[in-house]
Amino acid sequence: MEAKITLKIFFSVYLRNYFIPTLLIILVINSLSRWYPKIFSFENSFFKYGCLLVAIYILYSTFKISSQAVYSVNFRREIFDLKRETDGEVKLLSRYNNYSNYLEENKLRLDIYKSFSPIPIVVFSLGILIKWDLNKLSLYFENILNFKLELNSIIGGVIFLLGIWYIISYSKCWAYHKNLLRRYAEVKTAYESLKIKEK
Repeated sequence: MEAKITLKIFFSVYLRNYFIPTLLIILVINSLSRWYPKIFSFENSFFKYGCLLVAIYILYSTFKISSQAVYSVNFRREIFDLKRETDGEVKLLSRYNNYSNYLEENKLRLDIYKSFSPIPIVVFSLGILIKWDLNKLSLYFENILNFKLELNSIIGGVIFLLGIWYIISYSKCWAYHKNLLRRYAEVKTAYESLKIKEK
Protein backbone atom coordinates (compact mmCIF):
# COMPACT_ATOMS: atom_id res chain seq x y z
CA MET A 1 0.00 0.00 0.00
CA GLU A 2 1.38 3.39 -1.02
CA ALA A 3 1.92 6.02 1.71
CA LYS A 4 0.14 9.40 1.40
CA ILE A 5 0.51 12.84 2.99
CA THR A 6 -1.51 13.21 6.19
CA LEU A 7 -2.10 16.23 8.42
CA LYS A 8 0.19 14.69 11.05
CA ILE A 9 3.07 14.38 8.56
CA PHE A 10 2.46 17.92 7.26
CA PHE A 11 2.45 19.40 10.78
CA SER A 12 5.58 17.51 11.89
CA VAL A 13 7.44 18.66 8.74
CA TYR A 14 6.41 22.25 9.45
CA LEU A 15 7.64 22.01 13.05
CA ARG A 16 10.98 20.52 12.02
CA ASN A 17 11.74 22.83 9.08
CA TYR A 18 9.76 26.07 9.28
CA PHE A 19 8.70 26.71 12.87
CA ILE A 20 11.93 28.51 13.87
CA PRO A 21 12.16 30.59 10.63
CA THR A 22 8.49 31.57 11.05
CA LEU A 23 9.14 32.52 14.68
CA LEU A 24 12.15 34.62 13.61
CA ILE A 25 10.08 36.37 10.93
CA ILE A 26 7.35 37.18 13.47
CA LEU A 27 9.89 38.51 16.00
CA VAL A 28 11.58 40.70 13.36
CA ILE A 29 8.22 42.04 12.15
CA ASN A 30 7.20 42.74 15.74
CA SER A 31 10.38 44.70 16.48
CA LEU A 32 10.31 46.56 13.14
CA SER A 33 6.65 47.51 13.62
CA ARG A 34 7.67 49.53 16.70
CA TRP A 35 10.15 51.56 14.63
CA TYR A 36 8.07 51.81 11.44
CA PRO A 37 4.41 51.43 12.43
CA LYS A 38 3.11 52.74 9.08
CA ILE A 39 5.07 50.23 7.03
CA PHE A 40 4.80 47.08 9.17
CA SER A 41 1.07 47.26 9.79
CA PHE A 42 -1.80 45.21 8.38
CA GLU A 43 -3.42 48.50 7.35
CA ASN A 44 -0.68 48.72 4.71
CA SER A 45 -1.93 46.55 1.84
CA PHE A 46 1.60 45.83 0.54
CA PHE A 47 2.67 44.52 3.94
CA LYS A 48 -0.50 42.45 4.22
CA TYR A 49 -0.02 40.88 0.79
CA GLY A 50 3.68 40.39 1.49
CA CYS A 51 2.84 38.44 4.67
CA LEU A 52 0.26 36.42 2.73
CA LEU A 53 2.83 35.55 0.06
CA VAL A 54 5.38 34.48 2.70
CA ALA A 55 2.74 32.31 4.42
CA ILE A 56 1.74 30.70 1.10
CA TYR A 57 5.40 30.07 0.28
CA ILE A 58 6.02 28.43 3.68
CA LEU A 59 2.91 26.24 3.32
CA TYR A 60 3.89 25.26 -0.23
CA SER A 61 7.45 24.43 0.85
CA THR A 62 6.10 22.40 3.78
CA PHE A 63 3.89 20.48 1.36
CA LYS A 64 6.85 19.83 -0.94
CA ILE A 65 8.98 18.51 1.93
CA SER A 66 6.02 16.41 3.17
CA SER A 67 5.65 14.89 -0.27
CA GLN A 68 9.38 14.11 -0.24
CA ALA A 69 8.99 12.42 3.15
CA VAL A 70 6.12 10.30 1.82
CA TYR A 71 8.18 9.57 -1.27
CA SER A 72 10.97 8.34 1.03
CA VAL A 73 8.62 5.83 2.65
CA ASN A 74 7.49 4.58 -0.75
CA PHE A 75 11.13 4.64 -1.89
CA ARG A 76 12.15 2.26 0.92
CA ARG A 77 9.44 -0.17 -0.15
CA GLU A 78 10.61 0.06 -3.74
CA ILE A 79 14.23 -0.61 -2.71
CA PHE A 80 13.07 -3.63 -0.71
CA ASP A 81 11.24 -4.93 -3.81
CA LEU A 82 14.28 -4.27 -6.04
CA LYS A 83 16.46 -6.41 -3.77
CA ARG A 84 14.18 -9.37 -4.55
CA GLU A 85 14.28 -8.94 -8.34
CA THR A 86 16.71 -10.90 -10.47
CA ASP A 87 18.24 -7.78 -12.09
CA GLY A 88 17.99 -5.82 -8.81
CA GLU A 89 21.76 -5.30 -8.54
CA VAL A 90 21.94 -3.47 -11.89
CA LYS A 91 18.96 -1.25 -11.04
CA LEU A 92 20.34 -0.48 -7.58
CA LEU A 93 23.75 0.41 -9.04
CA SER A 94 22.07 2.80 -11.47
CA ARG A 95 20.15 4.48 -8.62
CA TYR A 96 23.29 4.59 -6.49
CA ASN A 97 25.13 6.52 -9.23
CA ASN A 98 22.16 8.87 -9.78
CA TYR A 99 21.92 9.78 -6.09
CA SER A 100 25.68 10.29 -5.92
CA ASN A 101 25.35 12.88 -8.72
CA TYR A 102 22.32 14.53 -7.07
CA LEU A 103 24.29 14.89 -3.83
CA GLU A 104 27.21 16.58 -5.57
CA GLU A 105 24.87 19.04 -7.32
CA ASN A 106 23.05 19.90 -4.09
CA LYS A 107 26.33 20.32 -2.17
CA LEU A 108 27.27 22.98 -4.70
CA ARG A 109 23.90 24.69 -4.14
CA LEU A 110 24.43 24.65 -0.37
CA ASP A 111 27.91 26.11 -0.79
CA ILE A 112 26.44 28.93 -2.88
CA TYR A 113 23.88 29.65 -0.14
CA LYS A 114 26.64 29.66 2.49
CA SER A 115 28.62 32.16 0.45
CA PHE A 116 25.55 34.45 0.47
CA SER A 117 25.46 34.90 4.22
CA PRO A 118 23.35 37.87 5.48
CA ILE A 119 26.36 40.21 5.80
CA PRO A 120 27.30 40.24 2.07
CA ILE A 121 23.58 40.56 1.22
CA VAL A 122 23.32 43.67 3.42
CA VAL A 123 26.48 45.16 1.90
CA PHE A 124 25.24 44.36 -1.62
CA SER A 125 21.79 45.92 -1.03
CA LEU A 126 23.36 49.03 0.55
CA GLY A 127 25.63 49.39 -2.49
CA ILE A 128 22.66 49.24 -4.86
CA LEU A 129 20.62 51.70 -2.79
CA ILE A 130 23.48 54.19 -2.58
CA LYS A 131 23.92 54.18 -6.39
CA TRP A 132 20.21 54.86 -7.03
CA ASP A 133 18.74 58.33 -7.06
CA LEU A 134 17.02 58.07 -3.68
CA ASN A 135 14.81 61.14 -4.19
CA LYS A 136 13.18 59.52 -7.24
CA LEU A 137 12.89 56.24 -5.35
CA SER A 138 11.23 57.97 -2.38
CA LEU A 139 8.77 59.73 -4.71
CA TYR A 140 8.01 56.42 -6.42
CA PHE A 141 7.24 54.69 -3.09
CA GLU A 142 5.30 57.72 -1.89
CA ASN A 143 3.01 57.48 -4.92
CA ILE A 144 2.47 53.73 -4.40
CA LEU A 145 2.12 53.61 -0.62
CA ASN A 146 0.45 57.01 -0.10
CA PHE A 147 3.01 58.08 2.53
CA LYS A 148 6.61 59.23 2.44
CA LEU A 149 9.40 56.78 3.13
CA GLU A 150 12.75 57.78 4.53
CA LEU A 151 16.02 56.28 3.36
CA ASN A 152 16.36 54.04 6.41
CA SER A 153 12.83 52.69 5.81
CA ILE A 154 13.72 51.69 2.27
CA ILE A 155 16.98 50.06 3.36
CA GLY A 156 15.23 48.28 6.25
CA GLY A 157 12.52 46.94 3.94
CA VAL A 158 14.99 45.64 1.36
CA ILE A 159 17.20 44.01 4.00
CA PHE A 160 14.12 42.48 5.69
CA LEU A 161 12.85 40.94 2.42
CA LEU A 162 16.30 39.61 1.51
CA GLY A 163 16.64 38.12 5.00
CA ILE A 164 13.30 36.30 4.71
CA TRP A 165 14.27 34.97 1.28
CA TYR A 166 17.64 33.76 2.57
CA ILE A 167 16.27 31.98 5.67
CA ILE A 168 13.50 30.17 3.81
CA SER A 169 15.57 29.22 0.75
CA TYR A 170 18.50 27.94 2.79
CA SER A 171 16.30 25.84 5.09
CA LYS A 172 14.48 24.39 2.08
CA CYS A 173 17.75 23.47 0.36
CA TRP A 174 19.10 21.93 3.57
CA ALA A 175 15.94 19.82 4.04
CA TYR A 176 16.24 18.58 0.45
CA HIS A 177 19.91 17.71 1.06
CA LYS A 178 19.01 15.67 4.15
CA ASN A 179 16.45 13.70 2.13
CA LEU A 180 19.02 13.06 -0.61
CA LEU A 181 21.56 11.82 1.95
CA ARG A 182 18.98 9.46 3.42
CA ARG A 183 18.03 8.00 0.04
CA TYR A 184 21.66 7.71 -1.01
CA ALA A 185 22.48 5.78 2.17
CA GLU A 186 19.49 3.46 1.67
CA VAL A 187 20.43 2.66 -1.93
CA LYS A 188 24.08 2.15 -0.99
CA THR A 189 23.15 -0.20 1.87
CA ALA A 190 20.77 -2.21 -0.34
CA TYR A 191 23.35 -2.47 -3.12
CA GLU A 192 26.14 -3.55 -0.76
CA SER A 193 23.90 -6.13 0.93
CA LEU A 194 23.12 -7.66 -2.49
CA LYS A 195 26.84 -7.77 -3.32
CA ILE A 196 27.56 -9.58 -0.02
CA LYS A 197 24.78 -12.12 -0.67
CA GLU A 198 26.20 -12.94 -4.12
CA LYS A 199 29.62 -13.71 -2.62
